[in-house]
Parts: sequence; structure tokens; C-alpha cells
Amino acid sequence: MLAVGAIIDREARRYASLTMGAALLRAEVERYAKAHQSPIIEAASAAFTTITGGRYRKIRAVGRDAERPVLEAVRDDGIECSIPGLSDGTRDQLYLAVRLATLEEYLKSAPVALPVMIDDALVNFDDDRTESTFLALYAFSSRTQVIYFTHHESVVAMAQRALNDKVDVIRLPAVA
Repeated sequence: MLAVGAIIDREARRYASLTMGAALLRAEVERYAKAHQSPIIEAASAAFTTITGGRYRKIRAVGRDAERPVLEAVRDDGIECSIPGLSDGTRDQLYLAVRLATLEEYLKSAPVALPVMIDDALVNFDDDRTESTFLALYAFSSRTQVIYFTHHESVVAMAQRALNDKVDVIRLPAVA
């Protein structure tokens, strides 16, 4: 009987130790999220406003699901929109804004600012938002180099219209 009691005692101590460790880890993850979420949400809001040409004025964290914050977009008229209520293009724009903000936060402590490469990510954007997105990418390029790949001449024209001489276009020869 003594051996069973020792096993129970050992396993109870192990359980308590693991439970406390998990609680400490959850608390630290929450602390980190609170410390870094606000700057990311603020930067994402600014980028989203630029990308949407002012149609949306901010992004808000309205709660958390099991793994991440739940976001909503606030239109210029103050109406709050859940992510599923946005069009595919606007969801893509929101995603791009959050990615840029996350990269911006990362770059604050990165030892080396590696270039950001984007490959034809604007396919669901209308012309006005495509041009506005190039303005947001240009603003982001003050932190690191931004390289945008496209095979659409119309996208090149929109980038040039939005950025004038602030864009370098490099055309690669067609491969047979």
C-alpha cells in the first residue's frame, strides 16, 4: 500500500507543478499580447485606413477566441463590421494591414531588416484601393525594402500613378 501512496503523492506533485507552469505560461502569453497588441492594432488601423482610402477608419480588438484576438473594422460612418461581414477584397486589405503592422512591430527589435516581398497580393482590390495600397507600402518602406511582384501592367501603372518617381519598376524578360 505504501508504494501506491508514494506513486499518488509523486503524481499529485507533478500534476500541481505542471498546472502551475501552464498557468504561468498563459499569464505571460496574455501579458505579452497586451503589451504588443495595442501598437499592432494602432499601426494596422492606420494602414487599413490608407489602404481603403478612408472608407474604414480603424480596426478594433473586440475580444478573444481560443487562440487570438477577434477583430472588427469600423467604417467611416461609425458602423462596426465583423470580419465575416466584409467583402473578400476588404478582408484581404485588413489581413495585409495586420501583416504590415506585425512586421513593423517585429522590425523594432530585429537585428537586420530583411526585405518584404509581396507577390500579386492585390488581385481582389479595386483600382482605387490598389493605388491606396501602394501608398501604404511606400510608408512601410521607410522601415525596410518592399518588393512587389506582378505580371499585370495595369498594377504597374497604378503603382506609378500612386507613387510617381518613388517606385522602381524592373521588368524581367519572358522565359520560354
